[in-house]
Amino acid sequence: MRFRVNPRPDIYQVELIVTTPFALTCASQDADSHSIIWGETRLMTIPAELQDVLVANPETLSGAVRFKGTRVPVQALIDTLSRGMPISDFLDGFPDVNEEQALAVVLWEQNSAREIFGIELVC
Repeated sequence: MRFRVNPRPDIYQVELIVTTPFALTCASQDADSHSIIWGETRLMTIPAELQDVLVANPETLSGAVRFKGTRVPVQALIDTLSRGMPISDFLDGFPDVNEEQALAVVLWEQNSAREIFGIELVC
C-alpha cells in the first residue's frame, strides 16, 4: 500500500493505491459505503471552497476527508443529514466541529446542486 498526495490550487487530492491481497479481500465488504475502494485507485478531492474547513491526510483516519482540527469525518455530517436529522444533532454528537464548519459543507453541497440545475447560488 502506498499513498501519493497531489496538492493543486483548486483541489486537494489524496490518492490511495492498494495492491495487497489482503486489501483485495476487504473489497468483498460493502465497498459502496466506504470512501476508499480497495484494490482500485480512488481520488478524494476537497474543493477549493472547503480547504479551510476540511482536510485529508493518509496518516489520519485512513485518509478519510475530515473536519480540520478534528478526527471527525465529513461522512458523519452527510450521514446525519441524510437520515433526516437536524444539524444540531450532529453538532451535539461531535462537539469538536463548530457550526461554521458544518454549515460551510452544507452550503457547498447546496450550491453544487444549484449550479447543476442552473439555480441562483446562495452566499
